Amino acid sequence: MHKAWYIISYHNIDWGQNVLSNRIGGTITPIEFRNALDVFHENFEILSPSDAMNKTLEGQLKNPVLSIWFDDGLLGVKKYSLEILEKYNIKPGYSICSNFLLRQDMFWRFKLSYIINTKGVHFLYDRMKKYEYNGRSSLRKFTIDHFSLEMVSFIDDLYKSCCSKEELISHYNIYETI
Repeated sequence: MHKAWYIISYHNIDWGQNVLSNRIGGTITPIEFRNALDVFHENFEILSPSDAMNKTLEGQLKNPVLSIWFDDGLLGVKKYSLEILEKYNIKPGYSICSNFLLRQDMFWRFKLSYIINTKGVHFLYDRMKKYEYNGRSSLRKFTIDHFSLEMVSFIDDLYKSCCSKEELISHYNIYETI
């Protein structure tokens, strides 16, 4: 392993998937997370992102260095990973969209997962033809490979039309609150 700074990013730590996350990937169980940290601990010097950046900028890397990062502000990260991270004295980095945290918007891929898992899937397949989707690849992969703001807007509109007002509000429960 090269003497360098590596960052591994996790989306969510949780015991299961739900209709908002099971089609997008990125969730691992607390046991899988703990096992990964065991392996990382044996092979890396694990540092907070700020400490790793300082060591890198100062030319002080003597071993491979690893930082842990979480994105999206999902509740499972706080609920399941913090105790595990404390065992290793690991301080992770976080990137959180304020619109998610303030419950003003939801990650477009969660909306897509909900549509695929519910009654909106037939509308989705039909309307994805506009973007030259032919049904041969996964929608998850296709939407990432052909990402556009127009597609995100279309997914947002379809998501809102497939959800009741109560569902729209309850879906925000996957996010951490402030």
